[in-house]
Amino acid sequence: MIYCGFVGSRSGGPSYRGGRYVGYWLLGGNASPVLFELGFEYGDRVLAVNGADIDSPNKEAWIYDALAHKADVRVLIARADEPLMLHFRIRK
Repeated sequence: MIYCGFVGSRSGGPSYRGGRYVGYWLLGGNASPVLFELGFEYGDRVLAVNGADIDSPNKEAWIYDALAHKADVRVLIARADEPLMLHFRIRK
């Protein structure tokens, strides 16, 4: 599961804009190398996963659970403030 590289690690932190939680920064630290093999880069901000906005810290765990049985994963990120959609097919 790609998302486990974010949850529960020191790979990044919450992103706020105008006092609102608007995603999760990928900053480094203990980020899984798999994330970078999949196309993520340091400084990417994860905004949504499979259409669900990451708009609160509680949403991170919810998304992780929701993706546990999905074969297709779409991750909306902001890279240098430009939106970019990453798409993955998960083989089980």
